Amino acid sequence: MSSTKNRVLFRADGNSKIGLGHVIRCIALAQMLKNEFECFFVIYRPAKEVILILQKFGKIISLSESNELVEFEKSLNKNDIVVIDGYTFDEEYIGAIKKQIKKIVQIDDFAHGYFSSDLVINHANSNLIYRYNVSPNTKVLCGFEYLILREQFLKIATKGSREISKVDTAFICMGGADPTNITLKVIQSCIQADFIKKVIVVTGAAYIQDNQLKIFISKNSQINIVHHTNINAERMIDLIEAAEICICPASSISLEVCCVKSGLLTGITADNQKLIHEQLIEGNYAETVGDFNSVSIGDIVLKLNKINNLSYINSLIKNQSIFADGKSGERILNEFKKLEKC
Repeated sequence: MSSTKNRVLFRADGNSKIGLGHVIRCIALAQMLKNEFECFFVIYRPAKEVILILQKFGKIISLSESNELVEFEKSLNKNDIVVIDGYTFDEEYIGAIKKQIKKIVQIDDFAHGYFSSDLVINHANSNLIYRYNVSPNTKVLCGFEYLILREQFLKIATKGSREISKVDTAFICMGGADPTNITLKVIQSCIQADFIKKVIVVTGAAYIQDNQLKIFISKNSQINIVHHTNINAERMIDLIEAAEICICPASSISLEVCCVKSGLLTGITADNQKLIHEQLIEGNYAETVGDFNSVSIGDIVLKLNKINNLSYINSLIKNQSIFADGKSGERILNEFKKLEKC
């Protein structure tokens, strides 16, 4: 029997080179919409590992032709809502899709250029709304009121604050791919920070340097390093709660940490994280190392020693406790319902 729900198609790519951030964000959005819409993930030549992740949250349309836009257009219906999340989809691409569907939504990180989509969402900073150059019919949603995070993290964000009484465990997650293996640099920094006795390391499905990491861990048995890979949201929450310090880039991962609440040490690994990074530091939700790509191990150690302070960590956590109200999913769903009715 065919579904009576209207369709939302998420167009995003993810792999070992560009990471899985766009894909995970679309999964989070699909969780918000699943009760009202039928969700599809449209992805170009997905790896088996990515398919295994996506198929739990919706149907998959796999693109393989070199002209993937033409291939994508063949799968569209006039009542579809299409969500675009990625940096290779220009205004020409948006315009071609828009002609064949009901509404189009863009998930954005930069506030650069011109936007003709019906809806634009950037959850980094509410003040960004003034930077957008949009068509008269485009609506822009900005700020943490519209957080696009997996439902498990939005739920735990509503719980009370947390108080840290000791500091000896660090959690590290540098994203779903971490192509330059910053994970290894951060682990080395934790080893040199002698107050850290245990390191919990999480790598994603697109991380391709497992062997190098395993060899390094085996050679550094002087510290308890526990490695987890490709875990679900519930397990991620458990591991964040098991640590007093979390070291993550200023991407959705850091926003997830703020929902769970921990002493967050963040920084930038890619340009698309700058706006979230700005908001995390301005709001005193986190301490920063700056650019993870160029920062030295010694400088990370200095930051770890700075955050090794119960008063400081608990002040960050107190700020995180008002960071999100857990209702962004409801707000975003309501906006999609409006699009459906137009």
